[in-house]
This record gives sequence, structure tokens and C-alpha cells, in this order.
Amino acid sequence: MQTIYSEKEGNLPASILENILAENVILIDVRTPMEFIHGHLKNARNIPFETIPLFIEEFKKETLPFIVCSANGCRSAKICQLLRSHEIDAYSAGNWETLRAIIGKA
Repeated sequence: MQTIYSEKEGNLPASILENILAENVILIDVRTPMEFIHGHLKNARNIPFETIPLFIEEFKKETLPFIVCSANGCRSAKICQLLRSHEIDAYSAGNWETLRAIIGKA
């Protein structure tokens, strides 16, 4: 699994940030619909954690990388592992609010 943001290191690779800002990625938020409606990233697609396996074949057809976020990073890390096991280019952004703050500073 690749994590694009590390709170410990406090950085986000410039190339990933540029792709997010240019909308050259697919943002997936794996929180519940209730969590999602209380706030989310612009252009994020809400696909709850437990339903992701239903989308594997659809995701395999995509050419853009997937950036996955969740409430605290646990669910996004697990989903990233799943997607990468299916040879899908995916990165865990961890906590969606932290990513939002980083994007807002760019």
C-alpha cells in the first residue's frame, strides 16, 4: 500500500498533489453516506467501504490513479490494499480532512 500523505512526515508528494489539483485522479471516499454528507472533498465519489468489491471490474477499466480517503485512514488503507491486489493504481490519502487542508494550502 502506498500512502500519499504522512502525518508523521507532514508532506504530500508534489506529483500527487498536482494530479489531485488538476483532477487527474479519481477520488474515492469510503466513508458511509451519512459521514459523506457532513463534508467531503470536491469531486470525491462516495463508495462505502463494504461496497468497494462490487466496483473492482469497473475500476480496472480506469486509466487514472485512485486516491482513497476515509475518516481516519484505516478504511482507506485497507481498500488501497484490496485495489492494488487487483493491479489497480491506488493510493491512500488517509484522513479526508487532512487531505482537504493540504489541497487548500496548494
